[in-house]
Amino acid sequence: MKETTLKGGEFLIQETKAQDIFTPEDFTEEQKMMRDSVIEFVDREIVPSRERLENKDFKLTEELMQKAGSLGFLGVGVPEKYGGLGHGITDMALSQYEIGKACGSTAVAVGMHHQVVGTESESDQWPEKIRSMIFNDVVQSGAIANNIASEPELG
Repeated sequence: MKETTLKGGEFLIQETKAQDIFTPEDFTEEQKMMRDSVIEFVDREIVPSRERLENKDFKLTEELMQKAGSLGFLGVGVPEKYGGLGHGITDMALSQYEIGKACGSTAVAVGMHHQVVGTESESDQWPEKIRSMIFNDVVQSGAIANNIASEPELG
């Protein structure tokens, strides 16, 4: 049987099997523990700082990203052989979602990091020496990964 991948909100308009839909009730105990840790971080660090974040306090954003890294939230998608948790996109999205409920811009920063780390950990596009260096920096030093994005057709 051929497996199809739904894109975006296609599950809303196409016939979809119930077992193909992932809901919070499907979280593993480990995912629930991670979610609860992220919520605790959000409540302690992000919620009290919303006004500063909304006023573009970039130093605070950097500090929050480093704290998130030190708690392991930025190493979720890093393969285990580099010291990360080796989790998939669901876990990366879960942490980003919980952060986004408190601060969208911080969630975007986390999401860009996850996009680089998550994409690379699955695609093997970088030479091993670079992968090892970046992933070790993310896990051991709380380094933040990002990429250059351009969308010229958007104006």
